[in-house]
Amino acid sequence: MIFVWGQQRVDTSLGYVAEFCNVCRQITPCKLLRVGVAGHVYKISVGQGALAGHAVRCQCCQAEFAADPAQYAGTLKTLPPAPVGGGVLSEELVRATNPEVAARWAERLALEDQLRRDPSQVPAETRQFLLQEVLARAARAYDQRAGQSLFNKAWDAWVGLGCVTTMMLQGLVPIVLLQMAYQGNAEEAGSTAMMVGAALFVVLLYTEPWRYLQRKLVPELKSQLRPLKPTEAELTEALASFPSLSKRLKAARLLTP
Repeated sequence: MIFVWGQQRVDTSLGYVAEFCNVCRQITPCKLLRVGVAGHVYKISVGQGALAGHAVRCQCCQAEFAADPAQYAGTLKTLPPAPVGGGVLSEELVRATNPEVAARWAERLALEDQLRRDPSQVPAETRQFLLQEVLARAARAYDQRAGQSLFNKAWDAWVGLGCVTTMMLQGLVPIVLLQMAYQGNAEEAGSTAMMVGAALFVVLLYTEPWRYLQRKLVPELKSQLRPLKPTEAELTEALASFPSLSKRLKAARLLTP
């Protein structure tokens, strides 16, 4: 039996605010979060935990950014409906929570407008900044995942092993083991099953960060890089600043459809 415990993040919603999202590249409705760290057993924790900071989570793309609750005029407990004529942001949310958001982000909003019109006209230095902004977010997510406690990785691997085992039980494995048992090798069949399970568990445990990169981060990077339309040379230069990504990803991989 694997006993899984440790510390985990606990989010508490403080309401909704209007904020700029550099993934959506516009002002969007966001959820303001109190981020705590609490102990857990089998991923179950009690209470809000010790305060670790605050964040906003975009309600359009679910990206998160550090936040200071003091900069908002207030929060809304429920999210107002989107405008009837289109768009994602209601004027009610802006007025009630962050009336100065457009002025605060005016320069960035102008840059985003230029990107939409013609990305090639954005200066090379600015393009590198924007590329590194996207990659930095992915690098933080990967490093955080790779730095998880062994117990948290064990939990993820255990869940993955359960899925793999279920598929195997529906396929060839039971036929082979039953045949071995029928020939009088029931003990050998049991030992083989345990060895296969242990080997799969170890593989899943130590490849979990890589699988997270391929399954989640690569598709997100492709989507977020698309508005910038980078060349392979530009992207290679930007990747060089993030060793945890550049060791595992080539620019060409992120430029494929």
